[in-house]
Amino acid sequence: MGLAVAPIAGAVAYSRVHVGVHWASDVVAGAAIGAGIALATRRWWPVRDTDEALARPLDAAPKLPGGEGLVLVSNQRSGDPEYDPADDLEAALPDAVVVRAEPDRDLDEQLDEAVAERADRVKAVGVAGGDGSVAAAAAVAGRRKLPLVVVPTGTLNHFARDVGVYDLQEAVDATGAGEAVAVDLGLIEVHPGHGADPGSDDVVRVRCFLNTASLGSYPDLVRLREKWQPRWGKWPAFAAALVTVLRDAEPVSIKVDGRWLSVWFLFVGNGPYHPRGMVPAWRPSLDSGLLDVRWLRADVRFSRLRAVLALGLGALGHSRVYHQREVGELDVELAVPGILATDGEVVEEAGRFTFRVAPDPIPVYRRHEANWTGRDRPFVG
Repeated sequence: MGLAVAPIAGAVAYSRVHVGVHWASDVVAGAAIGAGIALATRRWWPVRDTDEALARPLDAAPKLPGGEGLVLVSNQRSGDPEYDPADDLEAALPDAVVVRAEPDRDLDEQLDEAVAERADRVKAVGVAGGDGSVAAAAAVAGRRKLPLVVVPTGTLNHFARDVGVYDLQEAVDATGAGEAVAVDLGLIEVHPGHGADPGSDDVVRVRCFLNTASLGSYPDLVRLREKWQPRWGKWPAFAAALVTVLRDAEPVSIKVDGRWLSVWFLFVGNGPYHPRGMVPAWRPSLDSGLLDVRWLRADVRFSRLRAVLALGLGALGHSRVYHQREVGELDVELAVPGILATDGEVVEEAGRFTFRVAPDPIPVYRRHEANWTGRDRPFVG
């Protein structure tokens, strides 16, 4: 759009000088003001150069012509309630095993069972659904050391967008050609009770996450932002959601690095998110081996007001209320057992959580776009 509009704007600017309506200095000053305002708004609406994140290409992913060797679970409840993708999956991948998700069973349990029944014949696992469904399938892929196929059919498809798979056809292309990239898998060790000794090995279960994990009021914030975003846009929706959530939120007392803190929420991203010092919006890479940790302090005077004002001024990263770091591992103890949410779903309540990145990334099928031509994509900058 800019390429089309800029020459028109330039022609109008020249015409005002040519017909004697304005001095050239008037036109230059007006252009400078307009361009300056446009650049200033990027503090609130940062530009994402490309939809898909960077990730290391892998040559070891097996080719799956027609879906041969693929076991894929289809979650028809994660997207349009009137659409069941299973029939389209069976038509596009006729040699794959398509498992229709049962409503009263965990998705990873169903997929794991289907893989176990076929043992050595399985070359990859897959999922058709949204972020929560993909995270469940990724857990199976990580445990069984198998590549992952993602078909975005959910209400929220943040991971599919980050990895660069926009529809079923792209998944068919990538699996048929054996093209994949390395993607980090986030792990959470869930410890029972609270006040546990950080050195103890009292882990009861390990959770996986692909996008984000959070404690406190962050899940409510994201839910409101997603609800209001179609009408207002992402950043105004986030600002309104932040005001609404902080107004009613209760502080959470957590222990990080041996120090107790009072926070409104704790955010943990599987990989560094951008923009830094602002609202986490996207990941530039999928295999960094790092966690992005952010929190809003509740123990600073007028912390809620300061957080909202800093966000409005585009200066959240400079506020005492806001903290961010990138680490390889994070241990968090709660004074009172709290609720953990991962990839948009509430999954666990416990008194201590240890976050880390799995030592081995999982292969996720994605087309190497340099090898494909003649097919438009929704957005690549």
